[in-house]
Amino acid sequence: MTAPHPEGPLAVETISSYARRVEDQVRVVLHLPGLDYSGQDEIAVRFKGRHGTVVGEARATIAGPGTLLVTEVPARSLPPGIWRVAVRPTPEARFRRADARLMTSSSQPIALLGGPAPRGFIAPPQPVAPLSRRQRLAGHAGTLVDRGLAPMSRERADRYRAAVRRAARRLLG
Repeated sequence: MTAPHPEGPLAVETISSYARRVEDQVRVVLHLPGLDYSGQDEIAVRFKGRHGTVVGEARATIAGPGTLLVTEVPARSLPPGIWRVAVRPTPEARFRRADARLMTSSSQPIALLGGPAPRGFIAPPQPVAPLSRRQRLAGHAGTLVDRGLAPMSRERADRYRAAVRRAARRLLG
């Protein structure tokens, strides 16, 4: 039986929920601690992403408090990307969003990301302007000066470094 539940995303237990590739299938295990779907036969799990929608049938078992849903879908039907997860306990019911997302990749392991989806995004860093020829030359010169001053005491090396910087600024200025 389905326990009554408030609207909103289904809570997903992050410790016992996971996703992995098994040969040419993607197996997703969802532990839904607040619901009891154990007596239902036709539970559907939907994965929705920018590449489309994939629906798989799930097997339900009792797991402590709640239900453990196990579904397998063909790996080729889930191209690389982030897939939102939803569950439908009966064919007459509506899909209900789960608090998890499936991340697939062609070159990395797949992962089940628990918790709410991030609300915003982080802007990519601005490209750094390449160093000018003068800046590169100054960097190499500084490295050479540091190597030459390494055997000296710290105080004496700092005085020489300051004198070299002043002379370089006057010369390049």
